[in-house]
Amino acid sequence: MPRTPTTPAQISGHRFLVRRVEHALVRADARMLHDPLRTRGRAVAVGAALLVLVIAGTVILGLLRPRDGAADADLVLVRDTGALHVRIDDRVHPVANLASARLVLGQPAEPVRVGAAALEKVAAGHPIGIPAAPDIAVSDPPPAPASAGICEEASAALHEPVMVRSTVARMGPLPEGGDSALVTDGASTWLVHDGRRAPIDVRDPALSRALGFSTAPIRPVGAHLLEAIPETGAVRAPSVPRRGEQSGFPAPFDVVGRIVDVGGRRVLVLSDGAVEVPPVVADVLAAEGGTAAATEVELAHVPVAPGVDHGSLPGEVPSWAPADGWLCVDADDRRTAVTHGRAPAAVVPYPGADGVGPATDGFSSPASATVAVDTGGGVHLVAAGGTRHLVENRRTLSAMGYPATVTVPWRVLAAFRAGPELTRDSALSAP
Repeated sequence: MPRTPTTPAQISGHRFLVRRVEHALVRADARMLHDPLRTRGRAVAVGAALLVLVIAGTVILGLLRPRDGAADADLVLVRDTGALHVRIDDRVHPVANLASARLVLGQPAEPVRVGAAALEKVAAGHPIGIPAAPDIAVSDPPPAPASAGICEEASAALHEPVMVRSTVARMGPLPEGGDSALVTDGASTWLVHDGRRAPIDVRDPALSRALGFSTAPIRPVGAHLLEAIPETGAVRAPSVPRRGEQSGFPAPFDVVGRIVDVGGRRVLVLSDGAVEVPPVVADVLAAEGGTAAATEVELAHVPVAPGVDHGSLPGEVPSWAPADGWLCVDADDRRTAVTHGRAPAAVVPYPGADGVGPATDGFSSPASATVAVDTGGGVHLVAAGGTRHLVENRRTLSAMGYPATVTVPWRVLAAFRAGPELTRDSALSAP
């Protein structure tokens, strides 16, 4: 049987009943003498429509007639050309870069984009700025690498000895571990071990035999890499007070300075007892005090003496780095790591690189942005290309948008190519 179609009167009646129910729920009155809910709904709809029209008109007006920001902004960027202008008093000066503009203003201002026509309404000044200033982040600079370092590549050419062929500055994470090497700058020889360098006489027979110098290659190094490694005292045999005198203990512990082998352990006899020493230290001291052997029972009758300071002398025979290949020195505020074999990645050549000459030839860093560093004696910005720029003080550094720094020793940063100093006076000068 076909369904009876719904009539308009039924639809109208249903709507009326729905409104009456809403009216009863909202106003607690089902008589429907008045219908304020319909009036309120119409007002809301009209208001929403007007709001949409106002927003659309604002957007269209902003596109057709951009705001004239040059009238009151301290720093403006011309949308069409990308040129920066900075306000000084009542004039707007073309400025070389964002770093120079922030130096002038003394705050990390962000540029306001304007059209070229906006600048026609203000007085123009002469160009200013530091053309070679680094590119800096407009806001929130990325995290800086944790350490800085110097790397050298040494190799031998045909009919030539091994020499330093390239020197590269770098920034990046601090390598784990470290290597040992014998290095020379042509005037002195140094033992590099545990992140330190110590002068050493490779002709000393006791040191030579104990450390295995007969098979240790001596690597040439440049001044930058050598100065990046902290220096300690010269490598020499530990001092033993009253060496050669009688100790007063039973033999073979009766002579001060003697090395006694006790079950594979090396024991040094002192005036107040005996103390175990590392193998290399024992071999060096045995060259002067002689050796003997004893049992654990005999050692038990000798008091334990305080330890002996062996200074820069390693306790074990190091594994020596070869004379060629890459050698790198990296440092942060806590540790220096000397590593061999890992070449710097993605090296950016410095202008005027001289290869075998004394200058640094390039820069390598995983970061592609300018970073702020503190050497303990000053603050610097290191550009993405590896140029370091001295900054006047921390207040100036913060004004450029870099409130935080990483600590890098000056002995390492000194090898980076130097750029112009970043000061307000320099930024106010004509380029």
